[in-house]
Amino acid sequence: MSQLIYTSYCAHILYLIGETWQKFNPFAILKEFLAKNEVTNDSTNETLKNILKTLSDPFKFGTISVYIHFISIYARQFIQDTDFFQKQNKPIFPFVKERLNHLSAFLESNCNSQDFGPDLDTTIISHYFNPPDFYPVFCLAFEAAFNKFNAHIPSHPTHSLFWAAQNFDPKYILLGPLERKNLHQYSAIRELANPSDELLCKWSIYCGLQLENSVGEINLEEYWMNLGDKLPILSKIALDYIWYLYHAVVWKEVFQFITIFWMKIDKIFQRIL
Repeated sequence: MSQLIYTSYCAHILYLIGETWQKFNPFAILKEFLAKNEVTNDSTNETLKNILKTLSDPFKFGTISVYIHFISIYARQFIQDTDFFQKQNKPIFPFVKERLNHLSAFLESNCNSQDFGPDLDTTIISHYFNPPDFYPVFCLAFEAAFNKFNAHIPSHPTHSLFWAAQNFDPKYILLGPLERKNLHQYSAIRELANPSDELLCKWSIYCGLQLENSVGEINLEEYWMNLGDKLPILSKIALDYIWYLYHAVVWKEVFQFITIFWMKIDKIFQRIL
């Protein structure tokens, strides 16, 4: 599989998308607050005084609280996707394209949303703000993330490979429309680019199989190993690709400021109490 590009592509793109929120201008008040030095045990510490001053300002504290709540809710999708791309004990490669489609829809649908949930509205109202006043900021945050997604995902050289690898998910082929059974459209996979007569025959058999489990999750490794005798060539190719690992980078710093924020708040409350 020499044509496979060793890449941390997906998790790295998720890192870049998350980074857009770290650099998002309306969140500057949050970044500035968290950029202060660590609080020490010195009761005269200027950092402590500055933080307490910020917390005593209803507008600043309310704005910070709203942004923290927004990020804590909507960063979950990024974190879940990052966890998915870092799995190394499951053959997930055929599902990458579907996951990217879901992420794209999540970002795009929130670019013009007028509803960010009752929990967030409750937080906004509790600080005597008007929820619709924050919605344009939230939409712009999603727009920045969506633009980052579009700048990197569709044009990346591995994108066609992610699309082609879907054919090794039997549900994609056997439960999908007829056009998915056209082998030639999966030529991004080198072994399928110029198929032999024997491979075409085995592909036809694969496309005519029946799924015993059309609802639950299919163990792809087990599925293709069981087809080793019946479809030896196709099974070998599939077992190579479904386990293709791209060693996703650990997303250490994205949204790390959320944790830092609450650690600092906890220290402050401990000092006050």
